[in-house]
Amino acid sequence: MKKLIVLTLLPFLFLNCKKSEIPVETDCDKVGIVDNDQLRNAPSDPFDFIAAEIIGDCMKVVVRYGGGCGGADFQLFGQEELAQSLPPQRLVLISLDDKDNCEALVTDTISFDLTAFRAENLNEVKLTLDGISRTPILYKY
Repeated sequence: MKKLIVLTLLPFLFLNCKKSEIPVETDCDKVGIVDNDQLRNAPSDPFDFIAAEIIGDCMKVVVRYGGGCGGADFQLFGQEELAQSLPPQRLVLISLDDKDNCEALVTDTISFDLTAFRAENLNEVKLTLDGISRTPILYKY
């Protein structure tokens, strides 16, 4: 009798089980955003761009700016439209909103998740850093 109950309940257990969603982990500090309005209206406090490299889905950027007391917020915004080339190109902007009144010279490394910057049905896109570099960085995924 116990076997019959177990055999009857077993299919219900399997059918009612939901896969648990595992959050996608990223090693990046922030997530890049593709949005024309945010790109156009992004804060533009001054900073020096030192270097950038892409590792996996993260773009690590080294920057220097005046501050040191906290309150500096870097973001990465991308243009929605892609330039028609092979591979396509996307204009991106590193934005600084600096609410830090201190004047120490700070060098920092910030990383941005690039997943939102992918081009549909392709495995690479060139990212052109607006106002920083005319040489695009190739993002392969």
